[in-house]
Amino acid sequence: MADLTVVPAVLPAQTHNEPETRSPFMQLPPEIKYIILGYLEQDGLPTRNTANHILLSYASVCRFWHNYFESRIYRHLTLTSSALREFRNHIGHRSRYVERIWLQIELGTYSCQACAETNVDKSRRDNDITAGAIRQLFMILGMWTEENAPKKGVELELSIYCPSDSEHTFPHDLHLGRERFEHAPVPAIQHCQQFQHSAVDLGVLKPASLENLFTTLHPRFKGQLATLDFVTKFTVRRQTRRALDAKSLARIFRSLPNLESVIYEPWRDLIMQPREHADAPYDSVRDDGYMELFATMLPNTLKTLTVFEDFSEEYNTITTLARGLHFWENVRTPNALVACTLAYRSVHLEELYASYIIDASHFFVIPDSTWEWPNLKSISLTDHHLTDSPGSARRIQRMLRNAGRAAFNMPNLERMEIWNGMARQAGVFRYQVSDGVAIVSWTGTWRMDLNREALAAWRRVARKHPKYIMTSQRLEQVDIMSHADAIEQLGINPKVIHPVSLEQIQRETINSIHRQMEGTSALEVALRLNGLLTHL
Repeated sequence: MADLTVVPAVLPAQTHNEPETRSPFMQLPPEIKYIILGYLEQDGLPTRNTANHILLSYASVCRFWHNYFESRIYRHLTLTSSALREFRNHIGHRSRYVERIWLQIELGTYSCQACAETNVDKSRRDNDITAGAIRQLFMILGMWTEENAPKKGVELELSIYCPSDSEHTFPHDLHLGRERFEHAPVPAIQHCQQFQHSAVDLGVLKPASLENLFTTLHPRFKGQLATLDFVTKFTVRRQTRRALDAKSLARIFRSLPNLESVIYEPWRDLIMQPREHADAPYDSVRDDGYMELFATMLPNTLKTLTVFEDFSEEYNTITTLARGLHFWENVRTPNALVACTLAYRSVHLEELYASYIIDASHFFVIPDSTWEWPNLKSISLTDHHLTDSPGSARRIQRMLRNAGRAAFNMPNLERMEIWNGMARQAGVFRYQVSDGVAIVSWTGTWRMDLNREALAAWRRVARKHPKYIMTSQRLEQVDIMSHADAIEQLGINPKVIHPVSLEQIQRETINSIHRQMEGTSALEVALRLNGLLTHL
């Protein structure tokens, strides 16, 4: 069903003068009537801009059509923060039809000078705008009476954007605004002095420009947010480049007491801090917030958690050069404490999908072999050591052994995936149960065999079922152009990322500079990205 954009016009009153019962349509059997209306409903869905107008016109035909199409029109609502007051006055009894609400929060614009400077006033203004929009939406939804409240679980999605964002980044970053798949024409976004947007002359992008885009917002809500019992799913897709801090997410979660599913797709933080312990030089400044969020702030009703920390290889290259670093990881080395905290919290979940935010090797270091996941059916984790590097082989085998030992304490486990993927390289270790058959498999761009200990751990798990199979498949590296390609080529569980987000990454990859410069050395790519090389 298409989204209802912002606030629709009030549905027209019935204007058909002929009594409904005398019309030829009303003489048809009920199943035929609904087949016809279903075809008309699909006819109204081709484009975002016309769909609701078509359905609104159908709703004016007669009372029967009005009731049918009204329930369809109001299933999915797309609201801008500026239209919330009108929405409150208009929704009325139609609230009972709502199944999904997407709130789009628009921040104030900024100039090229502002994108290269730290602007305390802008940060405060953005925080206030975000807090005000969320609070107002919760207040409106909290006023819905029990009679008019939606009967099904409702999904609440938040996105935050600024119209200036597309003027301060790469021209192939298609998804910085309100639309799922919008693309601003290149000539309209070439006036930023901090970054020349032409794909031929890339110029110099100052790190402040990226930090503006990937900053963390700290909205502070005055008083309590209204409690929304009917919301069971909460989503923030990677289309929102700015992150919400853990405390604001906790306030939102506390107001959703029946929350069952969370999809959270933050971007990799470009502001790092030195790490005090050994396995990586830097921590994300958000890691403490992640630990707090996973440890104490997720509701007890939660059944499914999806966390996908996205990244851009081009942004990483610019960050490396701008800060004078010799190396900047495409996927950061995750913090082991975040993984351990999530492992502790996961024992009550039914499904867990955590990509690029933790390492599976940290997750499966279980301090107590008596740990059990009685409800867990599906789990998918990444590990940045899962590569064909000879130096990673021993660590990979140890991680797979530990994963097998943990899987033995997951009595309802149907699918486990441990994977990694980026341009040119991808692999997945998978355990899956189907029709009583346990399948243990490896699929990747390189060959990998389990050592004796890892093999023994997984045979022990597989023998819980009448039959088990072990397989291996080799992929061609040329097929993997991004982490989105890796997800598709490896057949990763589609729940690891929102389907809209997956398609966005694929579209961005098609136009990416790395794709255009296929076969170019890493040094030449870096120089061109920094505007130091004018031609190849």
